[in-house]
Amino acid sequence: IYADRDTVSLLIEQYARTEVNLAAMNGSLNTVISGIKQIVHSLLKKCEELGISTYPLKVSTGFHSFLLDPMLNALTDCAREIKMNAPSIPLISNLTGAMVVNSPEPTYWAT
Repeated sequence: IYADRDTVSLLIEQYARTEVNLAAMNGSLNTVISGIKQIVHSLLKKCEELGISTYPLKVSTGFHSFLLDPMLNALTDCAREIKMNAPSIPLISNLTGAMVVNSPEPTYWAT
């Protein structure tokens, strides 16, 4: 949705977190929502009615949303089985925006 976070937050506030949520901020006027497909499509239609441009992402599921919660424990378990090393090239955490210096904990990948 080509709108700021506050505008999009107002659009989705009527829905429960288990229906739709903010997924990412890709820019000051580029807000990604994620959730139940029918609700997301309804919100995109509402945006168009309000004159707010949108671009639906073609993805298989609602990434960066509650829809992935059921698999997070399994992901953490898999990550525990992998020998992790500190990055050998500069790596910026998408969670904190800080440089990753040490090997991330397995739970990092499920956050």
